[in-house]
Amino acid sequence: MQRTYRNTLLLLSLCLLLSTGCIPINLNFAVGRQDNTIFETGANYSNVSGKVVRTAATQVGRPYRLGGTSPNTGFDCSGLIYWAYKQHGINVPRITKSQARIGTQIGRNNLRPGDILVFRTSRSPNGLHTGLYAGGNKFIHAPNSRTRVKVETFNGSWWGKQFVYGRRIVVPRFAGR
Repeated sequence: MQRTYRNTLLLLSLCLLLSTGCIPINLNFAVGRQDNTIFETGANYSNVSGKVVRTAATQVGRPYRLGGTSPNTGFDCSGLIYWAYKQHGINVPRITKSQARIGTQIGRNNLRPGDILVFRTSRSPNGLHTGLYAGGNKFIHAPNSRTRVKVETFNGSWWGKQFVYGRRIVVPRFAGR
């Protein structure tokens, strides 16, 4: 009984602080387990992932820039993912190596739009490259300094052969692993 009272009091206090603007928080998300997976609390989690993909797609044609995280200066592979998620209030790590560890690991056959694709290449720092799965066997990424942000085919391409695994950042609130 006392625990329920305490939880109710805490919830009412948070609501009061939120309604007065004292705590700026995005109520659509809550950080989950130690792997930093984001749990979507709404009815349709794919809506968030779809928005992230559409946001990244608006940058197709922007120049590649090592260390870039902005439409004004250009993007590198991890900078594009960092920026696209950030536009929707979701903080993911900035660097490729960290993006390759965040969220939940996903196999090739279970990819959904919004998942981060991790590739093993020798051309990028630490031999890794990341892209954003767009669905339909396509992904969005900033490949290298000789190209621009673009959409490419995943399976059956050179990139498909370099694929290591996916990382899911946004999952249904009550989803199991």
